[in-house]
Amino acid sequence: MGGIMKEAFIIAREEPITLNDINNRYTHNERKCNSYINKNIDLTKSKDNYHFTKPTKSYLSLFKEMIENNVFSTRKVPLNDKNTKIGSEIIIAVSADYLQSREEAIEFFNIANDFLNNYFSVTLSDGTVKNGKDLCLSSILHCDEKSYHLHYSTICCVASQIKKRRTKKEIAENKEPTIL
Repeated sequence: MGGIMKEAFIIAREEPITLNDINNRYTHNERKCNSYINKNIDLTKSKDNYHFTKPTKSYLSLFKEMIENNVFSTRKVPLNDKNTKIGSEIIIAVSADYLQSREEAIEFFNIANDFLNNYFSVTLSDGTVKNGKDLCLSSILHCDEKSYHLHYSTICCVASQIKKRRTKKEIAENKEPTIL
């Protein structure tokens, strides 16, 4: 293996998505604002941003559509509270000098995107598997700032199976608890 190994600093962080801020995340990530507080954003380069998963409408509209299509269950999620966490935004950034081109960044972040799609996959109590891509609102590589970074926005309020405590009879018979 030849060549010089490049050193990089990679930062990943998770920020909750709530109903209160879902529209702000959409307008920021998809570059729908007219101006930004972040002076590192060069809107003339926003056309170079790359979608691994491109939203067909606003994040809130996609979330509501997922509920209507029974993509997941919100039965244990208090949607009347605007501060309830309904999703996560994973932001992965790499040192500014590590990636030299948009093509190199796409190749690098494609691996991260695939990992996140697998990480956010869930199996529901009825055995249905929801791939992380099914729950992803958007996965966008920002190429219009000083360093390349990925915004992966996903819904994570999927109801998982809830097991109750085993009854004395179930313990005696060495049975698993009932799934509610």
